[in-house]
Amino acid sequence: MEKATYTSIKTQLKTYVPGLKHVGLWNNQLEYWRKKENGEYVFPLPAIFIELPEGAQSDQIGGGLNMIDPYDITIHIIHEKLNEPDLDGEDLEQEENFEVFDFKKAVYTALQWFRFPGSGPMNKFSDSADHDHDNLYHYLQGYRTTWIEDTNVLPRDGQDVDPPFTWDKTIEIEKEGE
Repeated sequence: MEKATYTSIKTQLKTYVPGLKHVGLWNNQLEYWRKKENGEYVFPLPAIFIELPEGAQSDQIGGGLNMIDPYDITIHIIHEKLNEPDLDGEDLEQEENFEVFDFKKAVYTALQWFRFPGSGPMNKFSDSADHDHDNLYHYLQGYRTTWIEDTNVLPRDGQDVDPPFTWDKTIEIEKEGE
């Protein structure tokens, strides 16, 4: 379930988000964010991390199928924040990296209405920012879908058999007036 979901979303992002340099599974990477000794980041930027839901409620819908509704996926968008003086070098105002907004829009375009195996269309329901990082933009986009797990469809490891009874009845329908 999670592997197919993750790999489908990862492929979609790598295919349709220009400039994307890294896609990974979210594991709170920014809590221990550091640069390597040579000044490079631990992972190349811009990067996207996919956070799959944990502990989502599922309901059995019959025949071994389970449905998770809602199935909420969080996309973490990490982009470098530029802090450079103006090009003329005369004042100390900081340049801002507006590419991050184009990048966010490309992620939205790639994922809105996207379907991975067993899911309904993804629909963005939240967009927020985490401002607790120096020299980084960290945006979170929440996508909601419905997912049906079909790994235990019945009969599992069994065989289809005919029912233990047969129907021998013949039904005759009479029309009125005959």
